[in-house]
Amino acid sequence: MERIGVIGTGAMGVALLERLKLAGVAAVCYDSYPPSLEQARALGMGVVGSSAEVAKESTLIDIVVRTDQDMLDGPWAQRNLGNREAGNLVAAS
Repeated sequence: MERIGVIGTGAMGVALLERLKLAGVAAVCYDSYPPSLEQARALGMGVVGSSAEVAKESTLIDIVVRTDQDMLDGPWAQRNLGNREAGNLVAAS
């Protein structure tokens, strides 16, 4: 089974987490805005302190950010998160 990571726990990210919970799938989450993580915690999802930690703990990562520019500017871009040896990356903006 895939280990799901979600970067971005705003409205869209939390909607995804709610669907994952209904399916009985756990996820590990990160958001640069700490209050957004409270909803993920309330759903019983794991919360970590960086996008790099999400990458380390996940085989599939869904990045849910507001704009395409946020996607290009995010810390995952500088750390080459999308070019890992294993796993998949899904970007939604």
